[in-house]
Amino acid sequence: MGKDDPLAEINRLEKEVAMWKANHADMVNRNAILRDRPDLPVDRLGAYERARQEAAKECIAIISDLVGHDGIYEKMLCAKIKRRFFI
Repeated sequence: MGKDDPLAEINRLEKEVAMWKANHADMVNRNAILRDRPDLPVDRLGAYERARQEAAKECIAIISDLVGHDGIYEKMLCAKIKRRFFI
């Protein structure tokens, strides 16, 4: 059973395949646990809300640049965005 033994190589590869299958099964189980946790959405609400408000502020800035400052349309659109995004 030297280094060129095909049975030893087959056994080594079978062990490696079994290890990777076990790793995959473990990862699937971990992801299922993380996916099904009821507390995660609540934890993410703050970040979601901050991203939403940042997007609204960017919209307001774009509208201001496009429409011009102190215009009635700008004021109407910006007010609508602020109401929509609660900022």
